[in-house]
Amino acid sequence: MKRTNLILGVLALVLAIPTWLTLRDDRTIFVSLDDVPALFEGFTAANVAVVDVAVPQRGEDGAAVRDDNGNLQFDSVRLQRVDQDDEAAWILSGDTPLAGVPVRYEMVRDLILEPLGEVQLGDEAIVRRDAAPDDLRRFGLADDQATRIRCYGAANPPPIVAELLLGSDASGGQVGEDAVRGYFVRAADSNDVVLHERVYWLLSVEPNAWIDRKAFTLPVDEAVEVVLCNRDTRAQDRYPDDRCVVARASATAPDWERREGAEDRGAVRNTEIHGFLRSLSSLTVEQFLEPLPGAGPELDALLGRYGLARPQTWVEVALADGTRLRVEVGNEVPGQNQYYVRLSTIPFVVTAGEWVLSALVRDPTDWFEPR
Repeated sequence: MKRTNLILGVLALVLAIPTWLTLRDDRTIFVSLDDVPALFEGFTAANVAVVDVAVPQRGEDGAAVRDDNGNLQFDSVRLQRVDQDDEAAWILSGDTPLAGVPVRYEMVRDLILEPLGEVQLGDEAIVRRDAAPDDLRRFGLADDQATRIRCYGAANPPPIVAELLLGSDASGGQVGEDAVRGYFVRAADSNDVVLHERVYWLLSVEPNAWIDRKAFTLPVDEAVEVVLCNRDTRAQDRYPDDRCVVARASATAPDWERREGAEDRGAVRNTEIHGFLRSLSSLTVEQFLEPLPGAGPELDALLGRYGLARPQTWVEVALADGTRLRVEVGNEVPGQNQYYVRLSTIPFVVTAGEWVLSALVRDPTDWFEPR
């Protein structure tokens, strides 16, 4: 038995040698991603507080626009993170009338934060080291060609934590298995041309392209109170100034109860309240018109201009955590199927489709069983 075990042990050792040699050789071919240097070492999304995206301006002749000192002129958009504890809280910032409007976080994440953290400097990714000016132009990476992405930290003054120049699509418009996928990029302080494999990477400097039109987020399951007020908005309404209040004991309580209004009706229809909240949660903004000033005569005049000083209808929803969300509907937008709206979630006068009025303007008896 001992002789048999010795023979088996020798065979196992002999058979293991080729496998070890293979793994050793493969080590030279397959390199861990952790071993590949990043274009921006130490870059993380958590370190970014402000992002500028800029493209060189073009004249009518297609040439880059420069000022009298020869400096390139850019069209740009600035995105700013407003809460360092909330990675998704981004707004438009800088010199735009839309400053303060919420931004779609998934765009910031997918088009800026993740790509800049993923660009690598492995030998296979570097297309041309210390490229000459003509080569940079061929890759769309000359200063007067490339899209410039600049990320700032939160310190004061804000440091630049990464600056990337985004050049041409490497596919050249080709499709199929043989097409090269990715974009040519370089760090702003380097002429090394890098190919970053990415299917889509087009950035806009038009502020409207970044706007989050789902600016009113209502977690339906967290609602514990609903207040609806219609100011004699329909001839068939039974009350001159309809106001209904329904509430439930907690976010997990199944039944809603009447607190105010429609005293001649029966029990609350739970499905009606749930459906109403679902409709309200789907509200999207069509246009962001102008920011709301602070309390005072200027605010009063602005609200009066849009019919929001005394809105024809409004709804307020209380959540289990104490948050109160409010939607106010003003006048109809002339010539459009939209209404002026004020939301508690953003300091802007906005517009929303006419459906918002049909969803809110309703006889309160709809919420209750007949008695």
